[in-house]
Amino acid sequence: MTTEILPCTCADKSNKWGEVRMPVELMAKVDDIYATVSSTAGGAALPGLNAVDLVATGGVLDLGTVDPSYNRLFLTLEVDAKLDIDGVPVWTPPITADLALIVQLTLSN
Repeated sequence: MTTEILPCTCADKSNKWGEVRMPVELMAKVDDIYATVSSTAGGAALPGLNAVDLVATGGVLDLGTVDPSYNRLFLTLEVDAKLDIDGVPVWTPPITADLALIVQLTLSN
């Protein structure tokens, strides 16, 4: 699945990228989930953001190093669902999930 994500707009009107956290409900239903982030739909992955193993990161995708001049990014998730005892996926498409973008606030002076 692919979705468009937007940065947080700071009080000074600048953009800032933070963390994208996968919902606990989604993480509980997957064996594997990989995230790729690009600046254009279907484009090449940004450095360090190609097939990031979100199971290994606890469902957190850190975008804090992404260039704040990007007005939007494209997040592609590749998901392998967990299977029930009969070998049937515990969920089947479509699945709706709300992704939370978390921005760390930094105050100075």
